[in-house]
Amino acid sequence: MIYGYSRVSTNQQSHIRQIEAIQKACPECVLIYKDNCTGRTQNRDNWNKLKKRVKTGDTIVFEDVCRMSRNAEEGFAEYKELFAQGIELVFVHHPHVNTAKYRELLKENAENPIGKKFEELRNLKTGDEAIDTMLSGMFGSIQTFIETINMQNVEKDIIQAFDEAEKEISYLSQRTRDGMKAHHASEKIIEKKTGMQYRTEKILKRMITVLTYSRYFHISELNIHDDSGTAKQAEVSVRTVVRIRERILQEKGDMSAEDYLHQLQKELKKIQSRKKNKQYNK
Repeated sequence: MIYGYSRVSTNQQSHIRQIEAIQKACPECVLIYKDNCTGRTQNRDNWNKLKKRVKTGDTIVFEDVCRMSRNAEEGFAEYKELFAQGIELVFVHHPHVNTAKYRELLKENAENPIGKKFEELRNLKTGDEAIDTMLSGMFGSIQTFIETINMQNVEKDIIQAFDEAEKEISYLSQRTRDGMKAHHASEKIIEKKTGMQYRTEKILKRMITVLTYSRYFHISELNIHDDSGTAKQAEVSVRTVVRIRERILQEKGDMSAEDYLHQLQKELKKIQSRKKNKQYNK
């Protein structure tokens, strides 16, 4: 059975966007469970009901990772728990951390020619029991090390996705505490003068590149690059990409990534237009 899960933080927010995304990705979804509460806690009524209902072979579909959890540690622990039960987790906007990817790597480890070769070497018999024991232990340790490194790389992606969700809610909470507000989704968020960051043409171009190519934003089919790939596109360091990504999350607030990208593009055009007029008037 395929189930959906939608979560919003308050009763004033709507589930419509999430439900549409889930149904578009999985039209065969039979039932969508909904909660109106913060993602900081895993103790949610309908989420708990859904976890009790699903069984091995079932699938739960989310619009994105933060709908499942905004707490990186708890979210990853629950991810592994459901994975161990044979439940498939599908994140429409974060497909790189679907359990199918995780399960696929486990299978690849088992079927990997290198892994099989190490298995053969572990079972190789020389006729000397002491040497056989030593070789078996040595090759077994190397095989385990390689498999562990592979799994750690996948787990790192999963943890990072939950960590981004946790950072996003922290930014939003801080904005609320600071009394920041937006007139409407497509309008630039009004910020206090304290800590105000001004955007130059160079910064705007970098922010637009990160939004366009980073897989942490889901605007088009171009959003497939990790931080290293995005850094190449923006011609900056990976550290700079991470800082820009964090700034985007902080500044865009509740605005969608697509709306925020359009806002930056308009701002860049204005700056470039002013520069042209200035040069023309000289």
